[in-house]
Amino acid sequence: MPEHYEAELEINDFPQNARWKVTHKETLGPISEWTGAAITTRGQYYPPGRIPGPGERKLYLFIEGPTEQSVKRAKAELKRVLEDITNQASSLPGSAQPGRYSVV
Repeated sequence: MPEHYEAELEINDFPQNARWKVTHKETLGPISEWTGAAITTRGQYYPPGRIPGPGERKLYLFIEGPTEQSVKRAKAELKRVLEDITNQASSLPGSAQPGRYSVV
């Protein structure tokens, strides 16, 4: 019987651009191929101050793979991406969050 390993990484409280980055296939595909782990987005986004009700979960990534090492590598890489994006956002002048649209 093949072994199965799982981990979770909560992403709800990271900035929007960091959450966006780690939930899209352009990021998840290469990490999944490199580590052999499957990564699934689960839960729901809750703004600061809002608490999930019974049976509800904050937004998180569910990571599963054939080996403990594959899951650990995927989780570590996802954390690195989240932290890189968060650090980039906080180093912008005035800590402004970049938006999708610009005011003309």
